[in-house]
Amino acid sequence: MNLRHLRIFAGFPALLLLTTTPLAVASTPNLELITTSESDLGTTYSTSLTAFILMTLLAFLPIVIMTMTPFLRVSIVLAMMRQALGLNTTPNNKVIVAISLAVSLFIMQPVIGEILETSYTPFSQGQITLDVAIERGAAPLRTFMMNHTMPSYLETFLQMSGQEYTTKEDVPIVVLWAAFISSEIQTALTIGFFVFLPFVIVDLLVASVLMSLGMMMVSPIMISLPVKILLFVLVDGWLMIVDGLSKSYFIG
Repeated sequence: MNLRHLRIFAGFPALLLLTTTPLAVASTPNLELITTSESDLGTTYSTSLTAFILMTLLAFLPIVIMTMTPFLRVSIVLAMMRQALGLNTTPNNKVIVAISLAVSLFIMQPVIGEILETSYTPFSQGQITLDVAIERGAAPLRTFMMNHTMPSYLETFLQMSGQEYTTKEDVPIVVLWAAFISSEIQTALTIGFFVFLPFVIVDLLVASVLMSLGMMMVSPIMISLPVKILLFVLVDGWLMIVDGLSKSYFIG
């Protein structure tokens, strides 16, 4: 058997599949792949389309967590705290991400509870449709971002988009999203400055003492690093930072 015969023999399964698949699909009645229907609750989607929409939303879940929650502010402050202490790799980036996620979920507990109560639970029980569930689930998150966005940033992004501010409900979600991210970065850098300042003072004091003692060859970092860690532990700095970050949202 030569190479030509082998190619013909190998092509038989593919040919058989192409010829039998349309017949199988055509012989299956009421095959619902992507269908919608109207009911008393609203627009109802088929199971396949509902699963596709939910999988698409899950793909955007990391972006939502990082940019629509306190994650951005917390991670920036923790990174600046690590830099101020002089610990370039401790804790590492994975640990900072995990801590930021835990603190963000703690702060977002009321919002998550409202989303579960008004959106997920009725949808899982078949009381509302998917589009209504998405609309209800986005409302608490939208309120959270609106309450913690600086008005000046919101007005600036509204002007850049060519729209005027009327009510909170009329602000487009994209404009609110961009304003919230910029506001969070500004707030995080402000908090990080006040976290950084005491450690800079410690570095300056240690460097001045070493200079006055004539110890030019001794690196100030070797002396200031354990002093900063000890100072941070004595004043319970970790609790102060987490408490301050949490209260910045709860009070606001």
